[in-house]
Amino acid sequence: MRIPPSGKTTFLFTDIEGSTKLSQEFPDILPVALIRHHDILKKSIEANNGYVFKIIGDAFCAAFEKAADAVRASAEIQLKLSTENWNEVTIKVRLGIHTGEAEYRNNDYFGHLTLSRTKRLMSVAYGGQILISDNTFDVVKDEQFKNISFQDLGERRLKDLIKPIRVYQLMKEGLTADFPLLKTLDLRPNNLPYQLTNFIGREKEILKVKSTIEKTNLLTLTGSGGSGKTRLALQVGADLIDEYENGVWLIDLAPLTEETLLIQTVLNTFNVIENPLKNSEEILIEYLKDKEMFIIIDNCEHIIEACSKFTEKILSNCSKIKIIATSREALRCSGEITHRIASLSLPDTNKNLTFEELTQYESVNLFIDRAIAVNPAFKINNENAPALAEICYQLDGIPLAIELAAVRTKMLSLEKIYERLSDRFKLLTGGKRTALPRQQTLKAMIDWSYDLISESEKILWRRLSVFKGGWTLEDAEEICSDENLDVFDILDYIHELTEKSIIIFQEEKDRYRMLETIRQYGNEKSEVAGEMKVLRTKHLKYYINLSENAIPEYMGPKAKMWMDRLEDEHSNIQSALTFSVDEKLYEEGCRLAISLGKYWEIRGYISECISWLEKLMVNPESISPNVFAGANKLAGILNSIWGNYKNSQKYFEAALEIYEKLDDKYGISASLNMLGLNAYDIGDFKGAKVYLEKCLELNKDAKISLSLANLNNSLGIVNIAEGKYNEAKVFIQECIRIARELKDDQYLSIGLCNLADVESGLGNFESAEKFSSEGLLLDRQLGNTGGVILSLINLGMVYLCSDKTDKAKNCFNESLSLSNETENPLGKINSLLNLGYISLMEGNIQNSKLFYSESIVLQKDTPDFKCALNCLAGMAAIKTSEGEHEFAARLAGTIDHAFESTGAVIEKSVMEFNQKTLDTVKKSIGNEKTIEEFNKGKSITLDEAIRLLVS
Repeated sequence: MRIPPSGKTTFLFTDIEGSTKLSQEFPDILPVALIRHHDILKKSIEANNGYVFKIIGDAFCAAFEKAADAVRASAEIQLKLSTENWNEVTIKVRLGIHTGEAEYRNNDYFGHLTLSRTKRLMSVAYGGQILISDNTFDVVKDEQFKNISFQDLGERRLKDLIKPIRVYQLMKEGLTADFPLLKTLDLRPNNLPYQLTNFIGREKEILKVKSTIEKTNLLTLTGSGGSGKTRLALQVGADLIDEYENGVWLIDLAPLTEETLLIQTVLNTFNVIENPLKNSEEILIEYLKDKEMFIIIDNCEHIIEACSKFTEKILSNCSKIKIIATSREALRCSGEITHRIASLSLPDTNKNLTFEELTQYESVNLFIDRAIAVNPAFKINNENAPALAEICYQLDGIPLAIELAAVRTKMLSLEKIYERLSDRFKLLTGGKRTALPRQQTLKAMIDWSYDLISESEKILWRRLSVFKGGWTLEDAEEICSDENLDVFDILDYIHELTEKSIIIFQEEKDRYRMLETIRQYGNEKSEVAGEMKVLRTKHLKYYINLSENAIPEYMGPKAKMWMDRLEDEHSNIQSALTFSVDEKLYEEGCRLAISLGKYWEIRGYISECISWLEKLMVNPESISPNVFAGANKLAGILNSIWGNYKNSQKYFEAALEIYEKLDDKYGISASLNMLGLNAYDIGDFKGAKVYLEKCLELNKDAKISLSLANLNNSLGIVNIAEGKYNEAKVFIQECIRIARELKDDQYLSIGLCNLADVESGLGNFESAEKFSSEGLLLDRQLGNTGGVILSLINLGMVYLCSDKTDKAKNCFNESLSLSNETENPLGKINSLLNLGYISLMEGNIQNSKLFYSESIVLQKDTPDFKCALNCLAGMAAIKTSEGEHEFAARLAGTIDHAFESTGAVIEKSVMEFNQKTLDTVKKSIGNEKTIEEFNKGKSITLDEAIRLLVS
């Protein structure tokens, strides 16, 4: 297999001229012709040592290590195509050849400038024509070709707007030699400036803009400073230049300081001489009246009213004129369509993307291109790729910000650049000296926007910067209003800031947000104004009220709506908690965390909430007893979910002690219930019953409540563990009844999954599958990540019991993937041990050992009783297969003793493992030795056995 070339590579790109028209005229015979076309190109390229790395429709992209081979291949292609019998449909192909730097990775080439120039060169050719760049010509000019020569077509401007290149046409006997003038920028009048850097990305946006300009005579590109409005407009103009007889013209208004100079600037652009007998506007309209022209009016925001009047006047008198305006806000004149420039596409920093995966994002490609331009030694690899992803993400995909950051690669590593982004306005300086002053630093660019708005809009910008991750109108009205900014004016000012591209409105969520760079700028201004602490205090109190008022809504039909709302506010919640920790507002921080307990649990933010609670609970004296008890209870619940049973026991006992002093019966009941569940998880079923019976006594006169549902569920699972399925069923069904009455989908899902366990224990696998599937569906609808993990494991176990191994495996693989994403250790443990069991049943000992070993390592500190026993049973079977019979017998003894001491029912899988292990061991070392080792194992605790396997 031919190895694709890298480094200095010659590229040959092809395209069929008028392919769309051909498909319309010859729909029946074109497919046959294309097969022949593909065959000719592929064979010719490969026969000349070329590598076809991409075929897009009828267009071929090929790479050659030697430029001469690309030249020979192109001549051969055109000769064969010209002599082929096409049966009515004639295939004419245009070819472009260019040489430059590119690297082959992950089945594609990376080297945007080289590939882009090849494509642009090919696109200006005519069908049957072969064009080569001066780069390629310099390589092949001394090569000895048979009957091949090159005609110099002169220095031409391609539509990428970069500096002109000299273009040559390949000449050979048998090929057409005479073609019209090349379709380059030189063909039409224009004043489009040369660009020193390549245009990267925005392919979809360019298509959208081109499509929109067909429907209107005025399109305004809006967006924040540095978002790339000008460059996009120039590229669209270059692409469309062939459609306008009188060309494409740029009118740059950035240097203007007075709106009265607007008409004069336009006249100067077209070199129109003024007439003292006529006013300037009449002269301009007379000049443009019959022109077919595309005009780009750039940087309108600082003289927006004059631009609006001027544009409307021109378009109402000159029907063949099309205008693209660029501005921070719309011109607001008749016939205008606006298009907001989106940020460059960004990588997901939550995913560990490789370098190759990162290069699919526009922001990353722009950074790499600009970094190489200033530092040819710049390299990106899988080690520094995460830092690059974070840089692009933190800079919101703003082209100017990314370009300024890329300049810093001359002095700083990517990791260092990322570290310094918290002070981005000092870091991101040093742009091109030839750029406008406001484009030389990121801060200067935003200063320009800030200076153009009203004083009230400046105040609101500063105050809105307190929000992280966005806000609703109601949020802004509550937090940002005071005697200086009336609540009734907030909506109008938000509208104005949105129109001026300071704020982004997210229609699908009915929320507003700022780009992080804009927000940080507002933050700095707020600090200077001395109002940030007051704002953050209001912000903290607001989110405490919001989350406490949401507590009743967690039950019932609005639960998902509120979970989604809190998800939208997640960054604001983190910011509020950070402030409470920094300012030692521990009472307020604990109240916020406690009120969000259900949200943290359902959405899987377990470790995050535990971390916040640990920071907030450092000074109990500053927290009221009831709030401190609630914090302990929540910390206990979350540690229990995570499988940290020693920690959860400590927190539950602390909560119980405080609630008893307060004589808070609800708190006492909840703590007893959680202590009972905690005891169950570590295999202390007797202790679990003691706690739960005390709890039951407290709740004997209780009305319908979530705590009563919880208690019934707890009693149910303890009975399941003891094999008392009918008793368990009564408790679980009561839990389900209460959950349905309260419309609490989380507890309904928990009850259904535990009812599935009951039905499995009774051998009713069809019913078990039904209940488990229903529970899983509820968790998915609620967005309950932790619940989805447990429901998948539950359903997988049901499938295992009914011999649906493939379905079970799918469930456990999905639960493992979700557990890894959310760093859920208990989910990982359960998923791994079940995958280990399946591998063992399939005879794949090596895979099984890997799964079980990883699950055991996760349990070495606080083993879950049920999981630990399953792991030991699996490892005993594996040790037997590896000839470690004595060790296997000891593990079997440990398992047997664990069941005897707790009164738990031996599960079918564990029982089968143990019996098979003992039968095999007896055959190898005899009955007497097996019993001896088995009895030794009875003296080993679960904790000790786990540690033995880990060591």
